[in-house]
Amino acid sequence: MGIMDIGVFIAAEPHLRGPAEDLHEMIDLAQAVEELGYRSLYTASRHFSPGYAAVPSPLVLFAAVAERTSTLEFGTSVVTLPLENPHRLAEDFATLDAISGGRAILGVGSGDDPPAFEAMAMVEYDERAGRLSSMIEGFLNIVNGGDAGAGMKLYPPIDHALDKVALGAQSARGAAWAASLGIGLQQGRSEPNSWDPTVSQVRAAEAYRTVHPKGRISTARNAWIGSPDDPELWEGIRRHDEFLTARGRAGLPQDPKEALRKMNIRCGSPEGLALELRGAVASIKPDELLITPDPGGLEASDRLKRLTALAEAFGIGGG
Repeated sequence: MGIMDIGVFIAAEPHLRGPAEDLHEMIDLAQAVEELGYRSLYTASRHFSPGYAAVPSPLVLFAAVAERTSTLEFGTSVVTLPLENPHRLAEDFATLDAISGGRAILGVGSGDDPPAFEAMAMVEYDERAGRLSSMIEGFLNIVNGGDAGAGMKLYPPIDHALDKVALGAQSARGAAWAASLGIGLQQGRSEPNSWDPTVSQVRAAEAYRTVHPKGRISTARNAWIGSPDDPELWEGIRRHDEFLTARGRAGLPQDPKEALRKMNIRCGSPEGLALELRGAVASIKPDELLITPDPGGLEASDRLKRLTALAEAFGIGGG
């Protein structure tokens, strides 16, 4: 396996202080992540979700992050493209690209949040895959400097635009589609239909590389420093499970061991986790491994301690 960058994925959450404090905490964390030597910081876009993963406009958040950092890349994993105006999204991304000096990555996908589709009433939830398919080529044409309509072109222009867009996909079919579009591939931390995403992600990576050998693949994993019995871990899992069921999705298994397996959470020492995770994704051969240090609920100081220990264990310096 060649050189693999190490990044961070955080599901930004409120901590009963207030939205301003929570968002500033995320900006502070981004600066710390850069100082620790991580390549990137990713977060999800989640609409109308005050209790969990509460960042509805990550590109706005990352504009603030850009002003506090100089080398850190930052990205979305993912923006639900079927719920977006492609022209508006392209312009927002182009503006962030210009502000940051080209450090932004835009991950897009079909979405997995039924209430958001119902609230925004732009497309039926069951039609989201078709909507993504019908939108994405036109969107990529806009961000890549093509005709946006009426002879207009995107401003500011984005250099190497397709290198900065990625599709969130787990299947080989989705990965091959991303490759055919000339964009990157983002793989998630867990697999909805099985306990371990590695097998499907290996197949997806192979399908992707066959079509787009120089494209970028990022793969995400959960890493908990400590014991599977830690109360803080289970508080985060409880919050995640409440979010799933409140949004009309299947909850986690009742059996604790099965719940850990379903979320693909690996527990142990920093050194053990670094070794285990490198081995776990070696067959995928990703360009970047994104580490999630907790399933949610941790205060920033605890999260930072964990990221510092993992940075040292991965040998990326700065810790």
